[in-house]
Amino acid sequence: MTMNFNYMAEPRSPGFRSRESGFTPAQDWARFKSEVQPFWSRRAPMGDIGGQLGAQYMLSAPSLAKTAQGDRPTFGQFITGTGGQPYGPASFSPQWSGSMQQMRQLAQEAASAGAAMDPGQYIEQGATAPEMARRAWFTSQFGVNAPSGLENQMLIANRLAQQSPTGAMYTGGLSQAIQGTLGDMYQKRLNRGAARNTFLDWYLSQTE
Repeated sequence: MTMNFNYMAEPRSPGFRSRESGFTPAQDWARFKSEVQPFWSRRAPMGDIGGQLGAQYMLSAPSLAKTAQGDRPTFGQFITGTGGQPYGPASFSPQWSGSMQQMRQLAQEAASAGAAMDPGQYIEQGATAPEMARRAWFTSQFGVNAPSGLENQMLIANRLAQQSPTGAMYTGGLSQAIQGTLGDMYQKRLNRGAARNTFLDWYLSQTE
């Protein structure tokens, strides 16, 4: 059975809720979609884009410039560029502005945080206060005790897998096929006794 890790599905847990806005990224995206004209040609591709932007937000959040109030930008600010600074991609494009190598480096930070069986110790091993803050963020999103840690790891794996060699993103049927394949890979590892929280770390090691 193919497992469907759809970022825009109704969340089964609080997820990575924004302290500033009170909404999860999935809820922010749903609010934005509700304002788009209800034509299939406009709304149908938005599920894929929402997942891709959600992955970029989780990877980028520790490095984003703070808002005028000194807070980390919410996902809503990230996708709309509100708050006085262009935090997010223009026109809601899921195009990654950095290199694929940079994305993988950030994904490895997420994977390391996810694979740590003692999150508190992992955070404390940061050499500086900023590094500890980065580790705390990634642990809160991908760690073994994170409410949506596995779903978020799958979101990052899907984001990496859906990046085409030309820099564009796969969408539609091909995107769904990639999600299904990753779900099958996850289930096979789980059947062999692999830890749930190490999937992203394993995936990166297989795609070097």
